[in-house]
Amino acid sequence: MVTKVIRIGKFFLLGFLQYMTSEYSENMKKILFLLIISLNACLVKSTDLFGTTNSNSAAIDFPVRSCFYMNHAKAGDSAIVHRHKEVFLSLGFGYDAGNISINNTDQHIITKVSGHGFGLDIKLGFALSKNLIMHAAYINFSLSDPESHANYASANTYYSKVKESILGGGFSYYSTRSRFFFSGIVGPGHYKFQKAGDNFLITTKNGLAMQLKAGFSVWITEQGSFAIALEHVRMNSSNINIEKIFGSRTGLSLSLSFN
Repeated sequence: MVTKVIRIGKFFLLGFLQYMTSEYSENMKKILFLLIISLNACLVKSTDLFGTTNSNSAAIDFPVRSCFYMNHAKAGDSAIVHRHKEVFLSLGFGYDAGNISINNTDQHIITKVSGHGFGLDIKLGFALSKNLIMHAAYINFSLSDPESHANYASANTYYSKVKESILGGGFSYYSTRSRFFFSGIVGPGHYKFQKAGDNFLITTKNGLAMQLKAGFSVWITEQGSFAIALEHVRMNSSNINIEKIFGSRTGLSLSLSFN
């Protein structure tokens, strides 16, 4: 039964990663390919679900099997305990649906920009306790060829790309009794709008941004863990004094953490 569950998880997670790489840039494909290779490498010399040591030949299998080893040991052995300690580093990739509202208060024009895109977040910090981490974070997200609609058709502006950048700090909490974790980030952020048909960039002023994540994390090596989570990001910004900009996005995030 356990083997069947592992194989089903392998099928769906690999399918999801392949779907995400199907229509996007070569750089993003390379990043996600490296993520898959990194996860796969974690199988080598790790303890699997049944308490045995994987041979090198097992490295061709997906590391879902080894992800469960942190709560299992051989019969008669004490459970393997992992605790967060010292320096913490996390690299995450997300695929989100986003909406941005641009409100020109002088001309009463409201433009809605929406689409899907990839995000990257990097967290670096240190453990305050075995399950609480304080860290700085850099978050980047990009919408390619988003849809754009204004309340006046003649005032509609089409953008070829919209980028979001956030630099902040926050905390991550990992439950010691389950695999659940929660993360919160707050800090300044801004947008960059590139108009269709030219290279003109509009960079907004810094505004208040936040990122929330909630999901499940499992240890795949003695110091490395893999997590899958839902994330939500919100940001307020402005461009000159007459345009107020509000954006939000929600999606799925995969991350590797080392501690």
